[in-house]
Amino acid sequence: MPGQPPADHVICPCFNVKQSRIIHCLDSGGARDLEDIRILSRAGAGCGGCEFEVEALVEAFYRKHESSGLSQRQRTLRRLLIANKRLIVWNKELLRRVRSTLKPRPSFFGAWWTEGKGLHTRIHLCNIASPAAPKRLWTERVTIEVFCDQGRLLGTDERTLGRSESVNLEVRDLLSDKHFSGHGLLRVKYHNRRALGSKRFYSHYYGEQGLTLVHEKLSGYRKGPGGYWTLSGVPSASNLDTHLIVSNGTTSPLSGTVTLSNLSGVQRVQPTDLIPPLGTRFIGLREMFSGMNSFLAGQPGTAQVSLRRGVMTCYVVHDREADTWQIQHL
Repeated sequence: MPGQPPADHVICPCFNVKQSRIIHCLDSGGARDLEDIRILSRAGAGCGGCEFEVEALVEAFYRKHESSGLSQRQRTLRRLLIANKRLIVWNKELLRRVRSTLKPRPSFFGAWWTEGKGLHTRIHLCNIASPAAPKRLWTERVTIEVFCDQGRLLGTDERTLGRSESVNLEVRDLLSDKHFSGHGLLRVKYHNRRALGSKRFYSHYYGEQGLTLVHEKLSGYRKGPGGYWTLSGVPSASNLDTHLIVSNGTTSPLSGTVTLSNLSGVQRVQPTDLIPPLGTRFIGLREMFSGMNSFLAGQPGTAQVSLRRGVMTCYVVHDREADTWQIQHL
Protein backbone atom coordinates (compact mmCIF):
# COMPACT_ATOMS: atom_id res chain seq x y z
CA MET A 1 0.00 0.00 0.00
CA PRO A 2 1.44 3.42 -0.88
CA GLY A 3 2.92 5.31 2.12
CA GLN A 4 3.62 2.17 4.17
CA PRO A 5 7.22 1.07 4.80
CA PRO A 6 8.32 -2.31 3.43
CA ALA A 7 7.95 -5.31 5.73
CA ASP A 8 11.67 -5.55 6.53
CA HIS A 9 12.95 -1.99 6.33
CA VAL A 10 15.92 -0.50 8.20
CA ILE A 11 14.88 0.75 11.63
CA CYS A 12 18.29 1.99 12.85
CA PRO A 13 20.36 3.60 10.09
CA CYS A 14 23.32 4.13 12.45
CA PHE A 15 24.00 0.38 12.68
CA ASN A 16 21.89 -0.82 9.74
CA VAL A 17 19.51 -2.81 11.98
CA LYS A 18 16.42 -4.06 10.18
CA GLN A 19 12.97 -4.72 11.60
CA SER A 20 13.44 -8.49 11.27
CA ARG A 21 16.51 -8.33 13.53
CA ILE A 22 14.53 -6.55 16.27
CA ILE A 23 11.65 -9.05 15.97
CA HIS A 24 14.20 -11.88 16.28
CA CYS A 25 15.60 -10.35 19.49
CA LEU A 26 12.06 -10.12 20.90
CA ASP A 27 11.04 -13.59 19.81
CA SER A 28 14.20 -15.66 20.38
CA GLY A 29 16.57 -13.39 22.31
CA GLY A 30 14.24 -12.63 25.21
CA ALA A 31 14.35 -8.84 24.82
CA ARG A 32 11.75 -7.02 26.92
CA ASP A 33 12.36 -3.32 26.36
CA LEU A 34 14.40 -0.73 24.49
CA GLU A 35 17.48 -1.29 26.66
CA ASP A 36 17.48 -5.01 25.84
CA ILE A 37 17.20 -4.21 22.12
CA ARG A 38 20.20 -1.86 22.41
CA ILE A 39 22.30 -4.63 23.98
CA LEU A 40 21.27 -7.39 21.60
CA SER A 41 21.09 -5.56 18.27
CA ARG A 42 22.69 -2.09 18.83
CA ALA A 43 19.45 -0.49 17.54
CA GLY A 44 18.97 2.81 19.35
CA ALA A 45 22.59 2.90 20.52
CA GLY A 46 23.57 5.59 18.03
CA CYS A 47 21.83 8.92 17.51
CA GLY A 48 18.66 7.74 19.24
CA GLY A 49 16.37 8.81 16.41
CA CYS A 50 14.85 5.32 16.09
CA GLU A 51 13.93 4.87 19.75
CA PHE A 52 10.21 5.63 19.29
CA GLU A 53 9.92 3.16 16.42
CA VAL A 54 11.76 0.46 18.40
CA GLU A 55 9.52 1.02 21.42
CA ALA A 56 6.47 0.77 19.16
CA LEU A 57 7.70 -2.57 17.84
CA VAL A 58 8.28 -3.86 21.37
CA GLU A 59 4.81 -2.79 22.49
CA ALA A 60 3.14 -4.28 19.41
CA PHE A 61 5.02 -7.55 19.80
CA TYR A 62 4.01 -8.11 23.42
CA ARG A 63 0.45 -6.94 22.81
CA LYS A 64 0.19 -9.53 20.07
CA HIS A 65 1.70 -12.33 22.15
CA GLU A 66 0.27 -11.56 25.55
CA SER A 67 -2.67 -13.86 24.84
CA SER A 68 -0.34 -16.83 24.36
CA GLY A 69 1.07 -16.30 27.85
CA LEU A 70 4.43 -17.46 29.09
CA SER A 71 4.88 -19.79 32.01
CA GLN A 72 6.74 -18.62 35.09
CA ARG A 73 9.68 -20.80 34.12
CA GLN A 74 9.85 -19.29 30.61
CA ARG A 75 9.76 -15.75 31.96
CA THR A 76 12.51 -16.59 34.47
CA LEU A 77 14.70 -18.11 31.75
CA ARG A 78 14.23 -15.03 29.56
CA ARG A 79 15.20 -12.72 32.42
CA LEU A 80 18.33 -14.79 33.10
CA LEU A 81 19.25 -14.74 29.41
CA ILE A 82 18.94 -10.98 29.23
CA ALA A 83 20.88 -10.50 32.47
CA ASN A 84 23.68 -12.74 31.18
CA LYS A 85 23.92 -10.91 27.85
CA ARG A 86 23.90 -7.54 29.61
CA LEU A 87 26.72 -8.72 31.87
CA ILE A 88 28.82 -9.81 28.88
CA VAL A 89 28.32 -6.45 27.12
CA TRP A 90 29.06 -4.47 30.28
CA ASN A 91 32.20 -6.50 31.01
CA LYS A 92 33.49 -5.88 27.49
CA GLU A 93 32.80 -2.17 27.79
CA LEU A 94 34.47 -2.00 31.21
CA LEU A 95 37.54 -3.84 29.90
CA ARG A 96 37.73 -1.49 26.93
CA ARG A 97 37.59 1.58 29.18
CA VAL A 98 40.19 0.20 31.59
CA ARG A 99 42.59 -0.65 28.75
CA SER A 100 42.20 2.82 27.28
CA THR A 101 43.36 4.39 30.56
CA LEU A 102 46.37 2.12 31.09
CA LYS A 103 49.78 3.52 30.34
CA PRO A 104 51.99 1.29 28.20
CA ARG A 105 54.34 -0.72 30.43
CA PRO A 106 57.83 -1.33 29.09
CA SER A 107 59.35 -4.76 28.54
CA PHE A 108 62.92 -5.19 29.78
CA PHE A 109 65.45 -7.57 28.26
CA GLY A 110 69.02 -8.17 29.27
CA ALA A 111 72.17 -9.73 27.86
CA TRP A 112 75.84 -9.99 28.67
CA TRP A 113 78.19 -7.96 26.50
CA THR A 114 81.95 -7.96 26.13
CA GLU A 115 84.52 -5.84 24.28
CA GLY A 116 88.20 -6.67 24.23
CA LYS A 117 90.34 -9.85 24.42
CA GLY A 118 89.43 -10.59 20.81
CA LEU A 119 85.68 -10.67 21.44
CA HIS A 120 83.02 -8.15 20.42
CA THR A 121 79.26 -7.93 20.76
CA ARG A 122 76.65 -6.96 18.20
CA ILE A 123 72.92 -6.73 18.94
CA HIS A 124 69.93 -7.13 16.64
CA LEU A 125 66.59 -5.50 17.51
CA CYS A 126 63.37 -6.17 15.63
CA ASN A 127 59.69 -5.24 15.78
CA ILE A 128 57.94 -7.95 13.77
CA ALA A 129 54.17 -8.24 13.29
CA SER A 130 52.37 -11.28 14.67
CA PRO A 131 50.60 -13.35 11.97
CA ALA A 132 47.58 -13.67 14.28
CA ALA A 133 47.15 -9.91 14.66
CA PRO A 134 49.15 -8.05 11.98
CA LYS A 135 47.29 -4.75 12.54
CA ARG A 136 48.05 -4.65 16.28
CA LEU A 137 51.69 -3.71 15.74
CA TRP A 138 52.71 -0.09 16.14
CA THR A 139 55.86 1.97 15.99
CA GLU A 140 58.11 0.90 18.86
CA ARG A 141 60.47 3.08 20.88
CA VAL A 142 63.50 1.19 22.17
CA THR A 143 66.07 2.32 24.76
CA ILE A 144 69.45 0.58 25.02
CA GLU A 145 71.61 0.96 28.15
CA VAL A 146 75.15 -0.39 28.57
CA PHE A 147 76.49 -0.98 32.12
CA CYS A 148 79.97 -2.08 33.17
CA ASP A 149 80.55 -5.01 35.55
CA GLN A 150 80.30 -2.61 38.52
CA GLY A 151 76.88 -1.31 37.43
CA ARG A 152 78.09 2.06 36.11
CA LEU A 153 76.29 3.37 33.01
CA LEU A 154 78.72 3.53 30.09
CA GLY A 155 76.41 4.55 27.28
CA THR A 156 72.81 4.80 26.15
CA ASP A 157 70.93 5.08 22.89
CA GLU A 158 67.32 5.31 21.74
CA ARG A 159 65.87 4.01 18.50
CA THR A 160 62.45 4.02 16.84
CA LEU A 161 61.40 0.88 15.00
CA GLY A 162 58.53 1.01 12.54
CA ARG A 163 56.30 -1.91 11.63
CA SER A 164 58.43 -4.98 10.84
CA GLU A 165 61.66 -2.98 11.02
CA SER A 166 64.94 -4.15 12.54
CA VAL A 167 68.36 -2.69 13.28
CA ASN A 168 71.91 -3.96 14.00
CA LEU A 169 74.09 -2.12 16.53
CA GLU A 170 77.69 -2.59 17.64
CA VAL A 171 78.04 -2.28 21.41
CA ARG A 172 81.34 -0.44 21.08
CA ASP A 173 79.49 2.30 19.15
CA LEU A 174 77.15 2.77 22.13
CA LEU A 175 80.00 3.36 24.61
CA SER A 176 80.91 6.92 25.51
CA ASP A 177 84.54 5.73 25.71
CA LYS A 178 85.14 3.98 22.38
CA HIS A 179 88.37 2.42 23.70
CA PHE A 180 86.76 0.84 26.76
CA SER A 181 87.66 -2.83 27.29
CA GLY A 182 85.51 -4.94 29.59
CA HIS A 183 82.13 -6.57 30.00
CA GLY A 184 78.83 -6.07 31.78
CA LEU A 185 75.05 -5.91 31.46
CA LEU A 186 73.23 -4.75 28.35
CA ARG A 187 69.64 -3.70 29.08
CA VAL A 188 67.04 -3.14 26.34
CA LYS A 189 63.65 -1.58 27.03
CA TYR A 190 60.72 -1.86 24.61
CA HIS A 191 58.36 0.90 25.74
CA ASN A 192 55.06 -0.17 24.17
CA ARG A 193 54.18 -3.44 25.84
CA ARG A 194 50.52 -3.30 24.77
CA ALA A 195 51.34 -3.69 21.09
CA LEU A 196 51.18 -7.24 19.78
CA GLY A 197 54.06 -8.66 17.82
CA SER A 198 57.50 -10.19 18.12
CA LYS A 199 59.85 -7.91 20.05
CA ARG A 200 63.07 -9.84 19.68
CA PHE A 201 66.54 -9.05 20.90
CA TYR A 202 69.50 -11.10 19.68
CA SER A 203 73.10 -10.82 20.83
CA HIS A 204 75.95 -11.85 18.54
CA TYR A 205 79.42 -12.54 19.93
CA TYR A 206 82.26 -12.66 17.42
CA GLY A 207 86.04 -12.64 17.33
CA GLU A 208 88.66 -11.16 15.08
CA GLN A 209 88.55 -14.21 12.80
CA GLY A 210 84.79 -14.08 12.33
CA LEU A 211 81.54 -14.94 14.09
CA THR A 212 82.00 -17.49 16.85
CA LEU A 213 78.46 -17.64 18.25
CA VAL A 214 74.98 -16.27 17.63
CA HIS A 215 72.67 -16.27 20.63
CA GLU A 216 69.19 -16.29 19.12
CA LYS A 217 66.76 -16.39 22.02
CA LEU A 218 66.76 -14.20 25.07
CA SER A 219 64.25 -13.90 27.89
CA GLY A 220 63.63 -11.02 30.26
CA TYR A 221 64.60 -10.86 33.90
CA ARG A 222 63.07 -13.50 36.12
CA LYS A 223 61.16 -12.21 39.12
CA GLY A 224 60.41 -13.90 42.41
CA PRO A 225 61.95 -14.79 45.77
CA GLY A 226 64.70 -17.04 44.45
CA GLY A 227 65.88 -19.27 41.64
CA TYR A 228 68.25 -22.03 40.55
CA TRP A 229 70.07 -22.29 37.24
CA THR A 230 71.70 -25.60 36.37
CA LEU A 231 74.53 -26.23 33.92
CA SER A 232 75.03 -29.90 33.12
CA GLY A 233 78.03 -31.34 31.32
CA VAL A 234 80.72 -29.09 32.82
CA PRO A 235 83.85 -30.16 30.89
CA SER A 236 86.82 -31.48 32.84
CA ALA A 237 89.43 -31.23 30.05
CA SER A 238 92.43 -29.13 31.04
CA ASN A 239 92.21 -26.93 27.91
CA LEU A 240 88.54 -25.98 28.50
CA ASP A 241 87.68 -23.24 30.97
CA THR A 242 84.04 -22.81 32.03
CA HIS A 243 82.86 -19.42 33.25
CA LEU A 244 79.51 -18.43 34.72
CA ILE A 245 78.23 -14.93 33.96
CA VAL A 246 75.71 -13.50 36.40
CA SER A 247 74.11 -10.07 35.82
CA ASN A 248 72.09 -8.31 38.51
CA GLY A 249 69.03 -6.61 36.99
CA THR A 250 67.75 -5.28 40.32
CA THR A 251 68.43 -2.08 42.24
CA SER A 252 70.02 -3.78 45.25
CA PRO A 253 73.21 -5.87 45.61
CA LEU A 254 72.88 -9.64 45.79
CA SER A 255 74.95 -12.75 46.35
CA GLY A 256 74.40 -16.49 46.21
CA THR A 257 76.18 -19.81 45.93
CA VAL A 258 77.59 -22.05 43.21
CA THR A 259 77.46 -25.85 43.71
CA LEU A 260 79.68 -28.20 41.70
CA SER A 261 78.75 -31.91 41.62
CA ASN A 262 80.60 -34.90 40.15
CA LEU A 263 79.06 -38.10 38.80
CA SER A 264 79.33 -39.75 42.24
CA GLY A 265 77.01 -37.13 43.72
CA VAL A 266 79.71 -35.44 45.80
CA GLN A 267 79.14 -31.68 46.02
CA ARG A 268 81.31 -28.67 46.71
CA VAL A 269 79.72 -25.30 47.47
CA GLN A 270 81.30 -21.85 47.16
CA PRO A 271 79.72 -18.40 47.74
CA THR A 272 79.68 -15.84 44.95
CA ASP A 273 81.10 -12.36 45.31
CA LEU A 274 78.64 -9.57 46.01
CA ILE A 275 77.11 -8.38 42.73
CA PRO A 276 76.29 -4.64 42.72
CA PRO A 277 73.02 -3.26 41.29
CA LEU A 278 73.06 -3.58 37.47
CA GLY A 279 76.50 -5.17 37.82
CA THR A 280 77.96 -8.40 36.45
CA ARG A 281 80.29 -11.11 37.71
CA PHE A 282 82.45 -13.29 35.47
CA ILE A 283 82.97 -16.43 37.58
CA GLY A 284 85.63 -18.94 36.53
CA LEU A 285 84.80 -22.39 37.88
CA ARG A 286 88.44 -23.49 37.74
CA GLU A 287 89.45 -20.51 39.93
CA MET A 288 86.45 -20.93 42.27
CA PHE A 289 86.95 -24.67 42.80
CA SER A 290 90.61 -25.57 43.21
CA GLY A 291 91.53 -29.05 42.00
CA MET A 292 88.45 -29.21 39.75
CA ASN A 293 90.03 -31.71 37.33
CA SER A 294 90.73 -34.28 40.05
CA PHE A 295 87.33 -33.65 41.66
CA LEU A 296 85.52 -34.44 38.39
CA ALA A 297 87.90 -37.37 37.70
CA GLY A 298 87.88 -36.78 33.95
CA GLN A 299 84.09 -36.93 33.71
CA PRO A 300 81.62 -34.08 33.05
CA GLY A 301 80.08 -32.48 36.12
CA THR A 302 77.11 -30.30 37.01
CA ALA A 303 77.12 -26.69 38.25
CA GLN A 304 74.14 -25.07 39.94
CA VAL A 305 73.79 -21.35 40.58
CA SER A 306 71.51 -20.32 43.44
CA LEU A 307 70.57 -16.64 43.47
CA ARG A 308 67.66 -14.37 44.21
CA ARG A 309 65.57 -13.82 41.10
CA GLY A 310 65.97 -10.66 39.10
CA VAL A 311 69.22 -11.89 37.57
CA MET A 312 70.33 -13.16 34.19
CA THR A 313 72.79 -16.03 33.88
CA CYS A 314 74.78 -17.55 31.04
CA TYR A 315 77.93 -19.60 30.70
CA VAL A 316 81.04 -19.46 28.54
CA VAL A 317 83.35 -22.31 27.57
CA HIS A 318 86.77 -21.10 26.41
CA ASP A 319 89.02 -23.47 24.49
CA ARG A 320 92.48 -22.09 25.18
CA GLU A 321 94.17 -24.18 22.48
CA ALA A 322 91.78 -23.20 19.65
CA ASP A 323 91.04 -19.80 21.22
CA THR A 324 87.29 -20.21 20.64
CA TRP A 325 84.40 -19.22 22.87
CA GLN A 326 81.04 -20.95 23.23
CA ILE A 327 78.40 -18.83 24.96
CA GLN A 328 74.88 -19.86 25.96
CA HIS A 329 72.22 -18.50 28.32
CA LEU A 330 70.87 -20.68 31.13
